[in-house]
Amino acid sequence: GNDYDVDPGFTYAKDPIVHNEGSEKAWARVAVALNKNVHDEFAQFYAEDPATLTKLDVLKNFVVDEDGDTTLDEQNWTYVGYYDDGTNYVYLFDYEKVLEAKNETNDEDQTTAIFTNFTIPRNWDPSRVHADTQIERDVKFITITAYAVQADYDQKVEKETVAGATEIFDEVFDFEDDFGEKKYTPASEDVVPNP
Repeated sequence: GNDYDVDPGFTYAKDPIVHNEGSEKAWARVAVALNKNVHDEFAQFYAEDPATLTKLDVLKNFVVDEDGDTTLDEQNWTYVGYYDDGTNYVYLFDYEKVLEAKNETNDEDQTTAIFTNFTIPRNWDPSRVHADTQIERDVKFITITAYAVQADYDQKVEKETVAGATEIFDEVFDFEDDFGEKKYTPASEDVVPNP
């Protein structure tokens, strides 16, 4: 829900944290949507040949601090994969631990921030218009949606592993089609494209 007036070269703080407001333990997933026009514009600043970047590389290079170091928390969040929703590249991440039920005594009912900063490339010109894209001033650069499912949702699934949580999320939130195929490109297939 935070809005920013973004300027080239500036770093902005953002702390997307998921809180379990329920009375049961839960797994958490976030969908991090990076606007496709923004993605394509910024990719050119991250490599001599943007085609050598995986989709995750572009996100990691966007959520950096003032020193250019990524702030993506890959220790506590597992990258599941990405999909194209027409407007955004949407990255899916599952939290590594079950969140405790809502409590007032500790932070075990919330995740860590999936990232803490994003930086606009210093040489990005927001007024530049390409033949096929224009980034408008009020565009949403990055949007985060949180999902949660009770840890006890399915007794057949190994609930104590993030792999079990991924299986549950894919089923519950329609991230699979009728044949059990994933509707997103799994992390293992987010690879450098062939030349």
